[in-house]
Amino acid sequence: MCSIIGFINHENSKEKTLKSLKKLENRGKDAYGIYDGNKLEIHSSLQSFSPTSNSTKTQMCFGHGLHSIEGFQPQPIQGKGVLVFNGEIYNYKELNKELDIETDSDTQTLLAYLDSHEKISAETLSPLSADYAFAYLKKKIITLARDPLGVKPLWYFIDENSKLEFASEKKVLNEHAKELLPTEILHYNTQNKEVMIEERILEKPEQETQDEYHTIKDKTWKLLKEAVRKRLPTNKNKKVGLLFSGGIDSTVIALILKELGCDFISYTAKIEGNNIEEAQDLIYADEISRKHFLRFHVATTHVDELEQQTIDVMNLIEDNDYIKVSVALPFYLACMRAQEDGIDVMFSGLGSEEIFAGYRRHKQAKDPNQECYEGLKIMHQRDLYRDDVITMNFTQELRVPFLDKELINYALSIPAKYKLDLEKIEEIKDEVEAKPYLNSEVRSKIVLRDATREHTKLEEKYLERQKKAAQYGSKFDKGLARLAKNAKMQKQDYLDQLWKEKIGKELPQRVKY
Repeated sequence: MCSIIGFINHENSKEKTLKSLKKLENRGKDAYGIYDGNKLEIHSSLQSFSPTSNSTKTQMCFGHGLHSIEGFQPQPIQGKGVLVFNGEIYNYKELNKELDIETDSDTQTLLAYLDSHEKISAETLSPLSADYAFAYLKKKIITLARDPLGVKPLWYFIDENSKLEFASEKKVLNEHAKELLPTEILHYNTQNKEVMIEERILEKPEQETQDEYHTIKDKTWKLLKEAVRKRLPTNKNKKVGLLFSGGIDSTVIALILKELGCDFISYTAKIEGNNIEEAQDLIYADEISRKHFLRFHVATTHVDELEQQTIDVMNLIEDNDYIKVSVALPFYLACMRAQEDGIDVMFSGLGSEEIFAGYRRHKQAKDPNQECYEGLKIMHQRDLYRDDVITMNFTQELRVPFLDKELINYALSIPAKYKLDLEKIEEIKDEVEAKPYLNSEVRSKIVLRDATREHTKLEEKYLERQKKAAQYGSKFDKGLARLAKNAKMQKQDYLDQLWKEKIGKELPQRVKY
């Protein structure tokens, strides 16, 4: 939705903030604002800000670039405190009733809500049903926080002199900047430079639901439908897109969007050349779009163009991990195509695998629901930052309804037997190590498939399509494999070489999930 930036106890903080806003300009082009500790300044363009040559004594500056989806609220915004905020507060109307106020935007509500508390804490933030990252200054204390899953990104760096800097993306900060974990809330005293990091946990249900299966299916569908509905822009001039693979997750969102009367376009990417066969994702997406009358656009690239696109993606996501890059490529091209159509909001089926046990590791786990919970805790590292910076590069707001707070809380309470075919898992457990392909015979995400069967007219062929990772279903893995083979290298080694030669930075530290 936006970019947020800050430099605290830095010389030339205003100049640094404006330069950073320029680098992250694609994250929000509707308005720009800064707060230098005394003065709040808002303009429609970065060129309108006053010169910074006399600002060396300005020790603090907040910056914000606005991508306006709901209402038009330039930031920073000031009340008892000062706020820069990226995200969406989905229950802001309920919070307004609690606070007995009326506001024109969720940003105003968030400011009023934070202003109403003496101290910002995990308990304070728990009532928010939201995707957010913010910095809030009140009484010399700056609080940095993000939503418990990390849908919205936030990075920070504190140097040896306790100077603080933060931003939505790492690329505008010190090279040693760290991601603020979703399980952390950072408090920084601007006067004495003391730092306190408060730990919090991702909430989960204490026990499994006792609902009957027919009730579980009905509740799951209602919660998912509501998660999609509240993520739709109320401004009908804002255009909506959907990343569409033809798998059960994106198909369900497409059918719900259609039922809700949303005029949207679905997008898939394909790669041609070098005898690469037609991608399975494209075949399924095209069939479903025709049968269910969905508008469907295809982003097409050629193997000859793939190396430069790979470099562009690695630069953007600041990583060259093979899995991340190969998943990012079709996503990147689909969003590029969507930009041509003026898409403002992009829906994704990300998160369904984690709450409905769709991965192989869920089938191998002793406790699939605990494995779901553990997977949710690391999505910010594995998936969410990558997807956020790609969509925002094309000035599109990412919406992920499967990561809705209320849906997750209920989904994690659903017994594993309604997500996975546990009898089949037991039957093949002695063979699966030698024959891992047997995992594909285990029915997964059962409750989602059964709920979809009851509430839509989706054909069985598409209902029961098994999980295929994005890089394989789109054939972009094949494209990268061809490039690596031509270079006589393994795939990761090929990306390492591209990183060193074309990007010229030290190789990123790889994390095993």
